Amino acid sequence: MKVLVDEMYDGIDVKLKEFGYQAFSVKKLIAEGKKLTSDYSVIKYAEENGMVMVTEDAEVGKACKENNIPCVLLDNETIFKIILEELGQYKNRYFCSVPALRDFLLMNTTITIMTPAITMASK
Repeated sequence: MKVLVDEMYDGIDVKLKEFGYQAFSVKKLIAEGKKLTSDYSVIKYAEENGMVMVTEDAEVGKACKENNIPCVLLDNETIFKIILEELGQYKNRYFCSVPALRDFLLMNTTITIMTPAITMASK
């Protein structure tokens, strides 16, 4: 699969190649002399070369969608979903709400107050 990585993600093309993708960077293509300085040129290049576009530019994403050009749009909403997903793996591990802690303590433990520490014993 051919992938065209927009300028702001230059370097991602190298990593994608490690995973077997035919990936190209707009920034590197410009350095090679390709005329890709406008969004239109970049989108047209992706279309003409059968590439999937990777960008964070909402206008490029919108143009790709309107013209049926495959696009991975890494906009704020997408990034926020990734952040939430990643945070979810820590939520249950490191945090619990006070009501959840209260319920757990009331259902599963007996609290014995001793001076100076509090110990918990199983029911």
